[in-house]
Amino acid sequence: MYDLKIISYIAATLACLALLYAASAPKRTGVFFAGGMLWTSSPKDALEQAAGILNVPWESLVLESTQLHPPQTQYYHSTVPQQPFSAGLHRVLARPVRGDHYHQHLVFRINGVQMQPWHDVESLRGVPWDDPASVRCGSHYAYHSARGLHVGFHTHCDGIAHSHPWTAPYALKDSVGGMGHTTGLLLDALGVEYGPREPPNLQLPNRDSMPSNSTHTWQLIVCRGGMPVLRVREHLDRVWYPVHGAALVFSYGTHSDACNVSLNRLPAAHGFDNHPYPELF
Repeated sequence: MYDLKIISYIAATLACLALLYAASAPKRTGVFFAGGMLWTSSPKDALEQAAGILNVPWESLVLESTQLHPPQTQYYHSTVPQQPFSAGLHRVLARPVRGDHYHQHLVFRINGVQMQPWHDVESLRGVPWDDPASVRCGSHYAYHSARGLHVGFHTHCDGIAHSHPWTAPYALKDSVGGMGHTTGLLLDALGVEYGPREPPNLQLPNRDSMPSNSTHTWQLIVCRGGMPVLRVREHLDRVWYPVHGAALVFSYGTHSDACNVSLNRLPAAHGFDNHPYPELF
């Protein structure tokens, strides 16, 4: 009997301690991420957890909170003050999100020679994307009216990759933004065919195929400040690098001094909610 009382006292004490801990512990909120769920105490903690899983800076992620009735969507990211969770369903998104707009230099080099820019492919409606200011490439343009294949990652025949998923058809906005905003979309816009096998084989428009062998292959070198920061030798179409101001150099054959290229001045970047687009990596 005495032993039973001691056990009862211990059980009651443990139950009280559990209640005290539950009352004092921070509330955990579920956040959808990559097909699973993160349990977290704050929006910033959710982004930091997701960034740790993806091995990317947390500044490259956005927390979206959606409420259906009344319809309302709120966002949290690195350039807004810290805040608690709002009501609604929460999910982590990668940049660029719909409304982001940033730019990168785009260069193709063959055996050390920088190529001139060329037209993007025509849309399904037969309308080119050219900017009238790009006098080297022509003056026909229909930037806002053309849709078709346009997914918000393209050029104006100016050696600049323009990224803005908000101009893609609405049904595609989730798939062509975020982690889906890869270099494969840009190669499609330029009419570059990417071979089905590795090592990579890029077929440029109106050019003979370039063989891949032990000495001559395609690489993607990402440059910043004239220096290489990333070198990709396989799956050049799967690169997600949403960094304003970087240079994407697709190089064949000779890769030395790949970042020593002629670059045009870039337009400014801006974030989707009137906050600055973040400095990444």
